[in-house]
Amino acid sequence: MKPFKVTTKQLTPIILGNNSPNLAGILYHCCLLHTGSETDAKELLESLLLTTDGIYNASDAIFEVSPSQQLIAAKITTNGIMNDSDLSSERLNTKPMKNGKYKPIETKGGPFKNRVNKHKAYLAQNITFYGYGEIEKIVKLLNHYIFCVGLNANTGFGNVGEWTYIETNEDHSFIAPTNLNCPKFMLVNRVPLTSKLTEQFNNYSLEAVTKKRQLKPPFNRDQISINCYVGNRINKALEA
Repeated sequence: MKPFKVTTKQLTPIILGNNSPNLAGILYHCCLLHTGSETDAKELLESLLLTTDGIYNASDAIFEVSPSQQLIAAKITTNGIMNDSDLSSERLNTKPMKNGKYKPIETKGGPFKNRVNKHKAYLAQNITFYGYGEIEKIVKLLNHYIFCVGLNANTGFGNVGEWTYIETNEDHSFIAPTNLNCPKFMLVNRVPLTSKLTEQFNNYSLEAVTKKRQLKPPFNRDQISINCYVGNRINKALEA
């Protein structure tokens, strides 16, 4: 295993959820598709990534920007799944009300809000992740299975290109530089309050808040959450 930086070109805007995409979560998805078993997927992931204090050495997503191309923010509207009841004659009734006016469409709640959603999306030159593990095997899995990243990835948002990597001298899967030429650092992984990793915070000026997080993929609500230090939801770094 070795420290690495893996990068892919961003082709379409990515929609973020409450948390930034994490490399361990993306790799778990690869492992699940590759093995077809949750148990085998977890075992495969364990063989691919180093863990420290119960957390995979795999960073959150980092948007690579440059002085000529900054991070672009946009709003995207998507339509949810419609049920038969959404097409009932009551909801599609065009007859005016007794006072001669049509019933106004409620956009802040009800069926409209449930079916029409607005998302903030982001576009940069590249998306980068740091990690520590079997990088050659990891990149093969990423290039075979991952063509989109983020929410609504199965509908064409967050399209990415080929995944490439470089080996790094240091492991930046928890604390990553924002600018290699004038080093400033950011927290790019979840760190439990009880972890020895918090001792490293004293050496850096990091923005962090305390939130409940799951420690390992698949990062779903059924897992136990514990108090962790987490960084910004949107991480940016100047292109190296």
